Order: sequence, then structure tokens, then C-alpha cells
Amino acid sequence: MPEGLNVEVAHKLTEKEEDVERRKHRWEEVVEVIEVLVLALAAIATAWSGFQASQWDDHRGLLYGRQRRCVSRPVLPPPSAANN
Repeated sequence: MPEGLNVEVAHKLTEKEEDVERRKHRWEEVVEVIEVLVLALAAIATAWSGFQASQWDDHRGLLYGRQRRCVSRPVLPPPSAANN
């Protein structure tokens, strides 16, 4: 077997290994991008939840204030009943 053939076979074997490594590296990059997207969505969902909670608190406070004004007013008899 000529020596040049051995070198050629060795090069072909290492090329296949490099190709497999390249595919693994690409797959890892894809997984990392997906991880970043999931984390970004979680951050956005958390921020939106906080915003909605603050809006709900404002609305509840407004309704509570209206309710307290209605309850704190004394109930007076109608003017026609007071005159009789």
C-alpha cells in the first residue's frame, strides 16, 4: 500500500470528524438561540404581568374610592317626608 494512500485516508477520516463537529456546533448554536428566545419571552411576560397588576390596582382603587363615597354619605329621608 503506498504511503500517499494512508495520508489520504487519514485526511478523509478527519474531514468526516470535522463535519460531525461542525454539525454539533450548529445544533448547539440553534439550541442557544431558542434558549435566548424563551428567556426573552419570559421576561416580556413578567413585565406585562406587572403592568397589568398595576393597572388592576389603579382600577380597584378607583372603585373603592367611589364605593366609600357612596357608603359614607348619610341616608336622609326624602324632602317631602321631612315636611309632613
